[in-house]
Amino acid sequence: MTIAEARRPGLAVALFGLMLLVLTLFAGCASYTAKPVPVLKADAMPLSRIEGAVTIRIDPYFDVQRQKAVFDENLSDEDVLAVQVHVQNTGPGRVVLQPSEMAIEFPDGRSLLPSSAAMVAMKVTGGSGSLIGSGIAFGAVGFAVAWHAREKAKAERIKDYGNKELQTVTLSQDESKHGFVFFIGPPNLTFREGTLTIRFVEAEGAATKVVRLPLAKATSSAVLDHR
Repeated sequence: MTIAEARRPGLAVALFGLMLLVLTLFAGCASYTAKPVPVLKADAMPLSRIEGAVTIRIDPYFDVQRQKAVFDENLSDEDVLAVQVHVQNTGPGRVVLQPSEMAIEFPDGRSLLPSSAAMVAMKVTGGSGSLIGSGIAFGAVGFAVAWHAREKAKAERIKDYGNKELQTVTLSQDESKHGFVFFIGPPNLTFREGTLTIRFVEAEGAATKVVRLPLAKATSSAVLDHR
């Protein structure tokens, strides 16, 4: 056996170890960890309207640093706007609010409906470039590890975004609820030009009320505590 032949098994082991190290680091980079939502005191939220016994307050996440702090992503690059909504009922009658009934209306007549948290999470997860690269560099093993890491991170992101999403609520007297509503726009859409339209129903009388909040009037607010 030559010296070169003797070295081949050791070289193969070293290369395999290096491959595992790189794939492990890749899997770590592809992971997703849920982050807490900084919650504003209701009266500190930048936009609010009162309609009868119902007060609706909103906080659009225009700032990229705030987006990254809560969603671990630059949502603006993905043409996504997340709006934190707080609704409070101080009257004796029940109030029903469905986020799916909200919309952002624009001066040119366009109207943008909400997208689900799951759809937003899948959109920001990205394309298949990293999977292809891992497959080219490390073959079937690399592709499998990369695919598993990406799918795990995607599932964790979908769960986290879903937990932060505002759900349909029925509020009795002195009850309140808050959460995020997501909008996916076409490329380069200026969300600030829109007006957020929120509809809710007074359950006993079945009367529909409409509240409109111009997003251009939103200003940054200080974070006061964490959920």
